Parts: sequence; C-alpha cells; structure tokens
Amino acid sequence: MTFSKINLTAIAALCLGALGTISVFIHAAGFSRLFGPYLLWAVTPYAVLGGACFFADNRATSIAILVAITLADIFALLVYRDVLFIHSGSMSGLVFLFVPFYQLAGAIILLVVLVALRFARRRNRIPSLANDRKR
Repeated sequence: MTFSKINLTAIAALCLGALGTISVFIHAAGFSRLFGPYLLWAVTPYAVLGGACFFADNRATSIAILVAITLADIFALLVYRDVLFIHSGSMSGLVFLFVPFYQLAGAIILLVVLVALRFARRRNRIPSLANDRKR
C-alpha cells in the first residue's frame, strides 16, 4: 500500500503529537514512569488515528484524517499546557486519564465513519471521487 503526501503528513502530525504527549508526561511524572500503563493509555488515541490512515482511499478522506489528527494534537497539547504548567495543582495528573478518553472517543467516531464509507463505496452506493474524475 502506498501512502499519499497527505497521509504521510498526517502520520508526521500524529508522531509529533505523540512525542509532545510523551514529553509532557515525562515532565509531569518523571522518566521512571515512562513505560507504565498511564503512558500507554495517553498514546492509545494516536494509535487509533494512525490506523485510520489505512482507510484513506481518496484525497477527501486523507484531508479529513489530517484535520482530525491536527485537532486532536492541538486539543491535547493545549489542555496539557493549561493543566500542568499554568494552573497546576495536586490533581493535575488526572489530565492523562481524561484527555485520552476524549481523543479516543473522537478517533473511534472517525474510524467508524471511514469504515462505513468504505463499505458503502464497495457496494457502489456512494461513488468515489477518484472514479468521478476518470469519467
């Protein structure tokens, strides 16, 4: 399977967001907690969004995935910055439980929509944009 430039950009944004999450996690919890279950939970939405890149079969779905990944990255990094650096408190560590929950909900919704569109296209109910250009 070959990836388009948009999919490669989406994967790069995905890696950038995951690295940002890991660096904030190291800052908040320390390097000794890096390989624990909390970090695995914090990067699970990025794995699901990475799996969504395999369902991109035309330019429109690739751009939708790129936008979803970018929004998830911006949301997480803004919330982490606000909770951990600006308004830090004794309960700030809980941000690593709740932010991935919201990201994962959005990623699962995106994945369900992409799978439904792919099955609908296979049944020829919704023609692909790539097929419309060839005609």
